[in-house]
Formats: sequence, C-alpha cells, structure tokens
Amino acid sequence: MSSPHADPTLTLEPSIPEAVLRHQAAVQEALRAGLTWGPLELQTLLHYHLGWVDQGGGPVSGGGGKALRPALCLFACEAVGGIAAQALPAAVALEVIHNFSLIHDDIQDEDQERRHRPTVWAVWGKPRALVAGNVMRALADTDRARTRPGSGCHPQRTVPGNDRGPVS
Repeated sequence: MSSPHADPTLTLEPSIPEAVLRHQAAVQEALRAGLTWGPLELQTLLHYHLGWVDQGGGPVSGGGGKALRPALCLFACEAVGGIAAQALPAAVALEVIHNFSLIHDDIQDEDQERRHRPTVWAVWGKPRALVAGNVMRALADTDRARTRPGSGCHPQRTVPGNDRGPVS
C-alpha cells in the first residue's frame, strides 16, 4: 500500500553520482591499458577479477566496478587546484591495490564468490590467484611511482599545508 504523500519520482535503486561518472571512462581506459600485458593467461585472471571477461577470457558486458576510489583521488586533486589527468596514475594505483587486496582476502578467507561469480582462486587455484594478486600489487607500485617529482603531480605542490616543504 502506498502512502498518500509518497513522491512518485522517488526511486529506491541506488544511482551513481555524476561526479563519479565524470572520470570513469578515463579511469577504465587507464586500468585496461595498465593491466593488458604479459602472458594471456595472467591477463585473463586479472581481467576476470575486474569483471571484464568470463573464465574463458571472453568479453563480458557491463563488467567492472564503480571505481569509487580513483574518482575520489581525482576529485581530491581537483579540490586542491591540481589537474586530474596528472593524478590518473595515482588513481589507477588505488584501484589496482584495492583489487590486489580483494584477491588476497578471498584466498585468506576462502571466499568462493565475489561480485556474484566464483573468485579467482576458486576458478584457477590459490597459487595462480596469489600470482595474480602479487602482479596487481607490483603494477600499483609502478603506477604510484609515476606520480613522483617530475611527473607533474608532486605532493608538495598538490597538498596545501604539506609539512614536507613549501607549497608553490
């Protein structure tokens, strides 16, 4: 029974704020570029975990997450006057390190499902899943390294009040 005061335009389904969607395409493109290298079998594990492909490596429509962490990173960059494109490597590193932790968490907890399908370790076994997670960790470190001095996104210039040195 509906309330006489109910708003007919109100929806109970969650929606993704426009602010998150604004950088989603750039983040997804950078993620795909960063995780498309090495042996095809390894790529399949990484891409499967991210929801881009099925167990056989075939494309899956609608795969991938919201990428909230990278969006927040890029918003923080813009909030302090930075250029989001210069923070993209750091944003991608956040998403990759988050997914590394999910793969390892699934192994440790022996979770069989994530995002409504079998986990990486449940499909390919723990040793291969550990390698996939470790590769994600190494890639995250590589992406993070791209934000060091000289990359155009030095922390002393992007965080007002940083006590490591003067803010220019």
